[in-house]
Amino acid sequence: CEFADLDPQQGGFIEDLLAEMNSHIVDTDGSRLPWVWIMEILLSELEARRYDYPHCWDRVKHADGHTEMALFIRPNHVMDHLSTAPHLRAKFDALPIKTGRIFKNQLLQSPVVLADGVEKTIHGRRQGHLTAISLSQLEKLGLYAAPDIQP
Repeated sequence: CEFADLDPQQGGFIEDLLAEMNSHIVDTDGSRLPWVWIMEILLSELEARRYDYPHCWDRVKHADGHTEMALFIRPNHVMDHLSTAPHLRAKFDALPIKTGRIFKNQLLQSPVVLADGVEKTIHGRRQGHLTAISLSQLEKLGLYAAPDIQP
């Protein structure tokens, strides 16, 4: 307003500006969060079959009876993979978070977690403390998974 020599009270400029900026922040919020970057890398690693830690794809049954496909992972394993894989060193160094605990906290605050502390049998071994990640919620953020479903 000062640059254009306009009265700031004219036409509700401040309110319109704030509303416009808030709508842009909401639109880009998912792409700016570190857990989204990490999930994007993880899904790429899973599809390339470079992720060796225990994980599985399975359906989660909701209270209303419908089921939803989910990825079961342990957040600490994800961060261990990112920090130790030589081909991911530059990406890991650029991440603002470095620990599984913080990654898990961000996941739990997001709408993508269907269940936490889940136990599953993966490759004949019992795995506990898994987090179920909703594939449909990931798709809303533009993250697409290719589940490896065993018959």
